[in-house]
Amino acid sequence: MTIHSLRWRLLLVTVLVSVVAVAAVVLMSSRAASTEFRKFIDTSEEIDLSRFQEILSEHYRQNGGWAGAQTALERMGKISGKRLLLLDNERKIIAAFPDHLSKADIDISADNTLRVRSEVEEAEGNKAVSVRQEEMVVVNAPHIEVKNSTGAVVASLFIAGPNLESEMRGDQFTGSVNRSLAVVAIIVVIAAFIATVMLSRRILGPVESLTRAARRMEQGDLSERVEVRSGDEIGELAQAFNRMADSLSRNEQLRRDMVGDVAHELRTPLTNIRCQIESLQDGVVQPRREVIDSIHEEAMLLSRLIDDLQELALAEAGQLRLALEPTSIREIIHKTALAVAPQIESKKITLRIDAPQDLPRAIADSERVGQILRNLLANAVTHTPPEGVIEIRARSSNEEIEVTVSDTGSGIEEEQQDRIFERFYRADRSRARSTGGSGLGLAIVKQLVLAHGGRIRVESESGRGSQFIFTLPVWNRQE
Repeated sequence: MTIHSLRWRLLLVTVLVSVVAVAAVVLMSSRAASTEFRKFIDTSEEIDLSRFQEILSEHYRQNGGWAGAQTALERMGKISGKRLLLLDNERKIIAAFPDHLSKADIDISADNTLRVRSEVEEAEGNKAVSVRQEEMVVVNAPHIEVKNSTGAVVASLFIAGPNLESEMRGDQFTGSVNRSLAVVAIIVVIAAFIATVMLSRRILGPVESLTRAARRMEQGDLSERVEVRSGDEIGELAQAFNRMADSLSRNEQLRRDMVGDVAHELRTPLTNIRCQIESLQDGVVQPRREVIDSIHEEAMLLSRLIDDLQELALAEAGQLRLALEPTSIREIIHKTALAVAPQIESKKITLRIDAPQDLPRAIADSERVGQILRNLLANAVTHTPPEGVIEIRARSSNEEIEVTVSDTGSGIEEEQQDRIFERFYRADRSRARSTGGSGLGLAIVKQLVLAHGGRIRVESESGRGSQFIFTLPVWNRQE
């Protein structure tokens, strides 16, 4: 499983989403637990204050003042675990718990923010006593007013915060909640990972089978099929793949049959043409000799085209028969242009040739290269309107000779350019075979160029003409 595979990305996304979701839940749960714990403390403080108010009011009535208040406050502080300050109406300390707060500096703002600064004496074993400065700030400090029997306020009791033991218990509670949430989060992430692995195997297993089958079909095995294991979307995909494979297999067979049919249908009339021409050559008819020779030459080329159609299926395997030799592309261009001149002149099309005299020779089959040019010129003549221009250019570049056949015709739609070299494909489906051909010309051109070790491409814009560019290898004299 590579890092770019769908299974890896599915696992990565699932784990990432799980981690983010669980982290959010843990954070919210931790905050909720802290908030609820704080509410519990606040409620506890309210209950304690109400009880302290009754105790201190009763103490004041029984003693007629605050004598012994320190003992009573220490008892309340030890029981509740709170730090307590009992202040008179002038904000002076009457009693405090712990004891060191009785000497503290106190500042109370208008919003009841309590600031307490005190010195704490600490002794460790036989070492000297050390003094540590302690400062506390309690925002909106909880407090009550202590009243006498007449309802007059005689003191105020402030809670200056829990003692250290209570703080430790609070920290322990929060830590325990967080640890539990962390364990749950780890379990959830592991469970999500395992579930994703199992689900990916169930979902992506059939997809991988489809991929393997598609690759085998790409290599030419059209008999490949996949097993349909379910009725869900994956099963529907497998059925669609099998239907596509059946269609491709049928189309391939139809294509091969069509090649045979074309060869069979054209062989008989071509044989008749040859017989008539040979009769003319024997003197049965007395036409001009050069015309007869030209017709005979074209008939022989058509006969060779029929043989090529029968072998076209072998072209992709590199089994086309080529007589490779040093060849002058410039001469072939001029010879081919002369052969198609009557067709070009009949449509009043201008033919331009740009092939320099110092153009190097190519290692090629001259007759096949002529066939390539004739097919491209025939295609250009068909699509170029009267008064149009067809141009043949040849250039040498990077150990190759590049030949371009351009026209000012109707052009080719962009979506058709990828299919223009397919066998039996015609861009204009409305044209009859008598005028539009069988769609074999460009397919043969492509196979002949590839058989020479060259490349071919088309550049076109609808309404502005087309350019067919092919390359041939330059002849190396050292070979």
